[in-house]
Amino acid sequence: MPARFDRRLGIVAAAGVVIALAVAWRLLHPPPALPRIARDEFLPRPFAARDERRRLVRMETYLGRHPLVVAFVDPSGGLESHPFLLALRERFDELKSRNARLFVVTPGTTQLNLIAAARAAVIAGNPRAASGFPFPLLSDAELTIHRAWGLFDEERGRTVEAVFVIGRSGVSRWYRVGELPAELDAMLRAVDESR
Repeated sequence: MPARFDRRLGIVAAAGVVIALAVAWRLLHPPPALPRIARDEFLPRPFAARDERRRLVRMETYLGRHPLVVAFVDPSGGLESHPFLLALRERFDELKSRNARLFVVTPGTTQLNLIAAARAAVIAGNPRAASGFPFPLLSDAELTIHRAWGLFDEERGRTVEAVFVIGRSGVSRWYRVGELPAELDAMLRAVDESR
């Protein structure tokens, strides 16, 4: 009996040493701190979503490399005639010249986004184009991105429109939630400041 007791005691002692070493390592190697953000800043959650061509787009690929503009748009009035998307299409070259990347997230499926892109191409007078928009329409049909960014109204059961300009630091210092801006000049200035 005493030999068995000594073996158990050895196992408990070894487990205690392993736990002590793990705690010491964690204390000496703390996880990296999240960037400090001011009250008027927003720390976005990176996402991955499929565009209208079913290509996977990962926000993390562009974070830290480019200023990002992420717009959440309600497709209920039709994406192909949405005033904010039309304004983005008209001024897309200005965003591109600033080395910014633009993503439009919709609660629609990839098929609905493809149809809207095709309709936008016809309306723009270029029916042979693959898309009427020079930027991807990302599908969030399960609303996981909207919920992660706080852009789904649970009480009303609907999404909230918003636009964010995210700097290379990964922090958004300029954003509009609830109503998309009619004029893009302030957004473009925010892109300039985020570079």
